[in-house]
Amino acid sequence: MDWYPILPPVLVGIAAVVVPGFLVGLALKLPVRFCLANAPIFSVGSMTVASVVSGWMGFRWGFLSFTSITLVVTAVLWGASWCWARGRDGRLGEGASGSVVMAGVLGVGVAALMIIGQIKKSILHPDAVSQSYDNIFHLNAIRWIADTGDGSSLSLGAMTTSDGSGAFYPAGWHDFVYLIYSVFPSSIPVATNAATLVIAGFVWPLSVFSLALALRPRDRVFVFSAVGFSGAVVVFPSLLLKWGILYPNLLGYAILPAFLAMLIAAVDMVVQQRWSGWWPVVPSLIIGGSAVTLSHPNALTSAAVLVVPLVLIELVRCFTGKYEGPRRLSCSLLALATLMCIAMWWKVRPAPETSTWEPKYSQIDAFGQFVSNGFNRIPAAWGMSILVFVGIYWALRSRRHRWIVGSWIILCWLWVVVASEPAGAFRLLMVGPWYADEIRLAALTAVPAVVLAGLGMSHVIHKGAAALSDLCGARKYMVRISSAVGLVLLSFSPILLGKFGPVDEAVASTAHEFKVTPDSILITTDEKNVLDQIDRLVPKSDTIVVNPWEGSAVAYALDDRKVTSRHSLSQPPRKFEAILQHLNQARSDPKVCQEVRDQGARWYLDFEDTLNIGAGSKGLYRGLEGVEHEGVVDPVYTSGPVGLYRISACD
Repeated sequence: MDWYPILPPVLVGIAAVVVPGFLVGLALKLPVRFCLANAPIFSVGSMTVASVVSGWMGFRWGFLSFTSITLVVTAVLWGASWCWARGRDGRLGEGASGSVVMAGVLGVGVAALMIIGQIKKSILHPDAVSQSYDNIFHLNAIRWIADTGDGSSLSLGAMTTSDGSGAFYPAGWHDFVYLIYSVFPSSIPVATNAATLVIAGFVWPLSVFSLALALRPRDRVFVFSAVGFSGAVVVFPSLLLKWGILYPNLLGYAILPAFLAMLIAAVDMVVQQRWSGWWPVVPSLIIGGSAVTLSHPNALTSAAVLVVPLVLIELVRCFTGKYEGPRRLSCSLLALATLMCIAMWWKVRPAPETSTWEPKYSQIDAFGQFVSNGFNRIPAAWGMSILVFVGIYWALRSRRHRWIVGSWIILCWLWVVVASEPAGAFRLLMVGPWYADEIRLAALTAVPAVVLAGLGMSHVIHKGAAALSDLCGARKYMVRISSAVGLVLLSFSPILLGKFGPVDEAVASTAHEFKVTPDSILITTDEKNVLDQIDRLVPKSDTIVVNPWEGSAVAYALDDRKVTSRHSLSQPPRKFEAILQHLNQARSDPKVCQEVRDQGARWYLDFEDTLNIGAGSKGLYRGLEGVEHEGVVDPVYTSGPVGLYRISACD
């Protein structure tokens, strides 16, 4: 299938994550460079809040409500800036020259091209569907928003409750995909893949750009390298697209670096006691915090874990008298921030019963994977790892950046625990916020990795330039020629690190999860043949009886037909209880046919649970066992062992 049809949805997605956030940044009186780098996190924050407000006020979620609410918020922020920030310094960090900004933009371009190329090879074609049971929920949630008009995180979970009551589920990713789908409503998978391209190819590099500006705003080599390397890491986005599929985490982690930049600015404000600059920092934190929390709460926990070394270092300096002037307020705020980071790690976590993943490796193996950036049996990325080690050396010599090494060490510890520690109370305590899932923690390592690799590249380039200058002496033209050659090599370094070996292996592994084969996990070749006929055979007003563990529930998203259960982990709606429990007894139980007629459930979709994952849930759907042999249904369209049937016993 040609990739050109996905270009318009991608452009709409880029507009949705850039334009609103850019306006919010201008309203906060941020310089243009910060408006651009932080546009995605501001846009996602506005999006998630606007969807909640829309749901609360009874407005239908879409571009109209998103635009209207965002414009109102922007106007309020503009007015507040005029009242409170006149004549004040509205920066989130130190100044960056035009050449540094251009280096960052070039890095974004390099990373975007690399990631887009990887994703095209991973998802194979624009309307490909991930062969993951989690994808049933994500795809169906887009259809649910289209049907109900409600994209609020406070109510999206209603899609899976037995009585339709509202339940919290972070809807940031789903809100974004629906915005794309609302403009191009031909295919939910196309909108989903367009969103993936935008999030991984543009949101993630721009977010790293924001963090790079916060860390070393005057180092063009570092800014370019860190941003460019965001397209060369093995673990992001490939692992999140292969496992799960973890779309909400993809968005949460993509904007995480920008949120870290805001946290760094807040800590710097406290340390420097620049209280007059509170206006751009505090509202930025609120908007950014809303974005990461409503994308995925463990992105907020991840931010707390990554920034706590910085807070602790500054807290120690504060109590040891390293600050000039009054210290009481600064020390109190830093102590409070430390407690908040610990509280987020302690409290912002899913229910323990959802953290069921078992360890897979020995401690030595797990440690080796971490230091070599070769997670999930992917070949070691030694080029990136060497630069990370050089960056660690350089960071340890710089008082300002030592905390990044602390973040890297904490992630190393958490990764070794989740990958090798036996299941139990200690492991659950340490890594419960990430569902005790090694993939989520492996993907998180991309954040310190690109920063440290950027520091390593900067150190190598600057030391090389200094040595060359000493060697050439007064022959300045030699220095300039050699520097130009070095810059060219620097420009290609992310491509050389990311194009070959480990990244290609990760891409090929991910591509396997998007293929439709005779034994695919979610939709097999035969099942796809049946799904392709549903739009022609089943009236739109009717409902299809399904066992979601067989993957048949995706008919809701892919064919726009109502189904009895929208997700494998949901409790079946009570109104279908007689059908799901006793359909195979329809000829002797009048309640079944009465429910069939009342609910318009005249069709049965019989698929295969390829891996028998739903064996423990068969009791919820025992009425579907043997319906063909009981003479309850007649085949309408079959392909191999699966098919669409009409419930003929209730004619």
